[in-house]
Amino acid sequence: MRVLRVLPSLLAVFCVISPLCAPKNAQSVKAVRFGKLIDGTGKVLTNAVVVVRGDRIESVASGGAQIPPGAEVIDLSAYTGMPGMIDAHTHMAFWSDKHPRVNPNLEIPSLLPQELVFLAQENARKCIGIGVTTVRDMTGRDYNDIAMRNLINRGAMVGPRMFVAGPGIRPLGPVPTMGVFPWLVPPQSQASGVADIVRLIRQDLVAGADFVKMFASTGGFQAVESHQTFSLEEIQTAVDTAHTMGKRIAVHSYGPEGARDAVKAGADTVEHAVDIDDTTVARHDPKEDHLRTHGLPQCLVCGELQGLQLVGKRCPENSRLPAVGRGNHAARDQGRGSHRHGIGRRV
Repeated sequence: MRVLRVLPSLLAVFCVISPLCAPKNAQSVKAVRFGKLIDGTGKVLTNAVVVVRGDRIESVASGGAQIPPGAEVIDLSAYTGMPGMIDAHTHMAFWSDKHPRVNPNLEIPSLLPQELVFLAQENARKCIGIGVTTVRDMTGRDYNDIAMRNLINRGAMVGPRMFVAGPGIRPLGPVPTMGVFPWLVPPQSQASGVADIVRLIRQDLVAGADFVKMFASTGGFQAVESHQTFSLEEIQTAVDTAHTMGKRIAVHSYGPEGARDAVKAGADTVEHAVDIDDTTVARHDPKEDHLRTHGLPQCLVCGELQGLQLVGKRCPENSRLPAVGRGNHAARDQGRGSHRHGIGRRV
């Protein structure tokens, strides 16, 4: 029961410090009292006071901390506060109708961009409601992720702070990708060769993307196929172009080949990293091991486990799971293997 008492204070603090809830007078001051406060560094403060000026935290103290004159005092001393959480892999505009017979993969392509941005506000609100105040959104059809970020920053939409990739870069050609990422519009994101890759990356960054997303293989929540879709040369071009423009690049990878080439090329993160092989994971030279050096090598996205009723249950090794279930099972094992090699923890 005590754990549940954390939640109301979380929501209150998010509203106090988030830009989406910032007061019209940017210099207004609020002081929030907590019985306990988890400060994000491993410390738990007792009788904490958080002072917020405008949309910024000015100070965090405990005990008999002084409250600035004229500050609005919010007494949450019966609760425990903590920093907002960060979701490092979202698709905010992947909106789903609640009707059980509606398949979002079929419905989303039929929506106008304006409709989808409006409907996707629901996902943004849910993030705030569960305590996620920052997201890294990993592609958006029609630049809808950029639109959502801008609307949130203007205070016109309720949602978390968003870092976005735009439509992302995917291959042009006969590689079987249809149905895996139906919310991506082909003309916006399909590349054939290094010249197209450079052009599309520049186009997405000019449009306002915060980082670059590249699909170096097939595979997703509908299927765990693992065809590599870009060559090492093409991935290297994408990495070099992004870094030259001062941006990071995330590479989607199902299968050992795509992950291997992403690491060789110096990608900042490998998304999913399903079936990444031990040779790639266990690279030890810190001068060459870009992913180990950057500390967050893999974003293992486990999909909608609740929908598959797999939460808290061990999947039998030889059971016939849905495709996404097998992918999550592989991701779990992959995460364990990576951790053995020191990836995903401080080194």
